Amino acid sequence: MIVFPPQAPGGPPEELIMFVVAAAAITAILIFRPLVKAWARRLGGADASRLDELDQRLSDLEHLGDGDGQALRGELNELQERLDFTERLLARADIPKVAPAEQTDETTGFHSGERG
Repeated sequence: MIVFPPQAPGGPPEELIMFVVAAAAITAILIFRPLVKAWARRLGGADASRLDELDQRLSDLEHLGDGDGQALRGELNELQERLDFTERLLARADIPKVAPAEQTDETTGFHSGERG
């Protein structure tokens, strides 16, 4: 227990001094606790395991780029060829163009303007 020397009659009461000291200690703990935890993790080697994990993920990404990139590139080329074929087919001049009013519904045979 802390024993304070006797004070002059006009000084602050001992309870106020104890309250201020306790409040300062609690505030210091709340402020410095995250810093001390980070420092302890760094000393404990948590960062080294994190670096190993990041290195492993980087090597996984490098291997992913080798095989899957070629497969995706091949699929993209195939889709481009199909799109080109479809565009050429649609651009052919021998396909008759039908006005929207003359189109028929394939399931009923009615013209689009004749339903009722």
